[in-house]
Amino acid sequence: MTKKDEGVAIKFYAPEQLRNEFKAECIRRGKGMGSILEEFMRRFIAAPDLFLDASPPEETIAQLIGENRNWQALATNSYISLQRLDDLAKGAYPTNRELLWLARMLHKQDGTPRSPNELKKIRDRSFPEDHPGRIPETELDLSEEFSSSDRVENPY
Repeated sequence: MTKKDEGVAIKFYAPEQLRNEFKAECIRRGKGMGSILEEFMRRFIAAPDLFLDASPPEETIAQLIGENRNWQALATNSYISLQRLDDLAKGAYPTNRELLWLARMLHKQDGTPRSPNELKKIRDRSFPEDHPGRIPETELDLSEEFSSSDRVENPY
């Protein structure tokens, strides 16, 4: 619908620079801005997921370890061997004790520390009860409880 009498007007605000770039590209292609926007709308209706950002992938303990650039320091300060860190980075199930130790070193992007409870939530989301890599509760070392204050103490 390119004629005014065959449709309705849509008014919205866009940054001026974006509008100018869009207008210039339409002119280069010999198309009117309205016809291009109409085509975008049709494509969006047909396949909205192509145009909308997918939700960011959920973090995993494996990703958090893999993003750490200094595994030697991570191993030293978390009391976890390099081999075990490698296993965790490949997706092995972290125990409660390992989460307590990792909370000392795995920080958020803004530099604030992660709590053991936050790491536990990430782990439990990544390893649902029926996940083949999950350690059964009966085999977990549950001697380390997660305090409400999320305080991490030296395990030794």
